[in-house]
Amino acid sequence: MSRSRKYIPHAVLLLVLVSLVAVSLCCTGEYKRYTEDEGIAHFSFEYSKDMKDIEAYHPEGGRHVSVSMIRRVVEDGWWDKDLYIIGQRPPVPGYEYAENTSMMFEKYLADIEATYEVTGALESSSVNISGMQAGQVVYMYDEYSRYKWPSQIPPAGKPGGTSLVWIERIIFLEHDGLVWFIRMKSTEDIAEEARLDFEHILQTFTFLD
Repeated sequence: MSRSRKYIPHAVLLLVLVSLVAVSLCCTGEYKRYTEDEGIAHFSFEYSKDMKDIEAYHPEGGRHVSVSMIRRVVEDGWWDKDLYIIGQRPPVPGYEYAENTSMMFEKYLADIEATYEVTGALESSSVNISGMQAGQVVYMYDEYSRYKWPSQIPPAGKPGGTSLVWIERIIFLEHDGLVWFIRMKSTEDIAEEARLDFEHILQTFTFLD
C-alpha cells in the first residue's frame, strides 16, 4: 500500500472480493494507452508515461464492476499523482438518495469538508467525456488536517512534512446503467502538470461498448 494514501472515498471502501485483470497498454508519444476489456465494462484512454504503478480489478459480484488505479511513485514509495476510475451499479453506497450525479457531487464534497480542511472549489466546469457532458469539480485540501494533534499524524506522505496538500479533480458520470467515478489527485506543487494530464485523459477517454 502506498504510504501517502490515507483517505479513500466511500465508493472504494466497499470494494471486496476483487480479482486482478489484464490491461492492454500501447505507447503514443508522451502517453500510453490503457484499455480495459475484461469484465462487463470496457473503456480506453491515454495517460502520461510517467504514471507507471498500475492496478486493475473487476470484482466478483457486488456493486463494483470495474476499478482501475494508476499512479506515479516517487521517493520511498511516496506518490504525487494518482488516478482512480471506478464503475459501479446504482445505487452508490452512501448516495442512495442522490437523484442525479449533481447531488452526488454535493454529498461527496460535504463528506470531504467534514473530514478535512478544504480550501474550497478551485474550479467548476462542464467537460466532454466519450461524447457525453459531465460536471467537474476541482478543490484543494490538507490531508493532515483531520488529525487533532501533531503527534497523531502518521509517518506517511511526503517525508519530513507536517502538511500534505492535495488538489483533487473529480467527476461523476452515468453511462449504460452504471455510475462512473473518475478522480485524479496530485500534490499542490505539480498542479498544472496534473491538470494537463487529466485533460488529456478526458479527451481520449472512450467507452468501448
